[in-house]
Amino acid sequence: MIARPVEGGLVLALGGGGMRGAAHLGVLAELSAAGVPVAGIAGTSSGALLGALWVCEGSDGAIARLKEFVRSPMARRSPDLLAEPTERGWRGVVQRIRHGGLMLRAVTGGPMVSRERLLDQVGFFLPDIRIEDMAGRFRVVATDSATGAEVWLDQGSLRVAVAASSAVPGVIAPLAWGDRLLQDGGAVAEIPVRAARALGHPVIAVEVSEA
Repeated sequence: MIARPVEGGLVLALGGGGMRGAAHLGVLAELSAAGVPVAGIAGTSSGALLGALWVCEGSDGAIARLKEFVRSPMARRSPDLLAEPTERGWRGVVQRIRHGGLMLRAVTGGPMVSRERLLDQVGFFLPDIRIEDMAGRFRVVATDSATGAEVWLDQGSLRVAVAASSAVPGVIAPLAWGDRLLQDGGAVAEIPVRAARALGHPVIAVEVSEA
């Protein structure tokens, strides 16, 4: 795909970072306040979740929804959605994938957060719509758990795509997408700049994973 300039707007690459990903909403609010249009977003993990929330609800609605979640029983019972893997943990995951396959606990029977619980959490934030029906261009980045390949999701269920991009290996079960099992995009694209550039340019990359 050849990227093209976005007339009068920016494309954002929103990285992961657990709860620190909430800072993405601040960036988006500042751009809105300055009258800078956002023509496209590519997001990984919490960047995908909060970018999608902003597209669906706007700045005020997105911030209100995040506050509601933090105060809710769901957040206290299930902090998994905004969990953040360590850099060391990611290196191990990628090495195991690239050297012959990650032994997923979903297969071996070990304890994991269920797909259903993760989808319930995502459903708290996002409507049940398709990515291609969103306003503007939106792309979710995930990782193929069998090959370690970077996967771009531009069509299909928004909730399932965001859940897949947020599924931290070893914590949350991978999600099926066609014939693939997908997990957190942070393993291959902590900040999804390449995916954003393919949507158009200029691109602003937003990284919040470091304290």
